[in-house]
Amino acid sequence: MNHSKKIYTLLTTVLLLVNFTVHSATDHNGSPVQVAKEFYSVYMDYYFRMVPPTPLYSIL
Repeated sequence: MNHSKKIYTLLTTVLLLVNFTVHSATDHNGSPVQVAKEFYSVYMDYYFRMVPPTPLYSIL
């Protein structure tokens, strides 16, 4: 694993931990489903900011 890949992995892990901590600490009336929904929506937002989706034409 090269150096930039390690930094990218570390950054991603830190962002996910911060995201999970913030969303689990927020009051959702005790609903774990709501916590999971908000966590994964923010997670996907982070993911697509760091790794832009591949355009369809390049897959073909």
